[in-house]
Amino acid sequence: MALYFRSGEGRKIISTTAHWVLAVAALRGFTVWDYIEKRCSLAELGVTVEEAARTLKPLIPDAHIHYNEHGGSSRVYDSWEEWFSHRLRNRIYYFFHKHYPEGGTYRCLAEWPLEVPQRPGFGLAAE
Repeated sequence: MALYFRSGEGRKIISTTAHWVLAVAALRGFTVWDYIEKRCSLAELGVTVEEAARTLKPLIPDAHIHYNEHGGSSRVYDSWEEWFSHRLRNRIYYFFHKHYPEGGTYRCLAEWPLEVPQRPGFGLAAE
């Protein structure tokens, strides 16, 4: 995971984003496991610029400004939506992808910043 997102305000942003992914997926009847197991796309999960601007931006409205000032990149993002599209969307992608040594990617729980979400149907048995 990019260094910026590993501590401080960056860690709060990435944690908030992961909680958001869980919430928008649940509203659509999905879990992150549906994506990992190829039953839906990230867009079907709810990870779109439009949905993020509507529901994630209010949770982290100045994240692009903080990233511009502390992210270590020479690129400056003029808007939250631009930052989401080019930077945060990429981080979300790597929540669920790893690279094969020979090239290409595969879906898995990769740079997920929270506890591993429980798989549906794998809960504790009722007593």
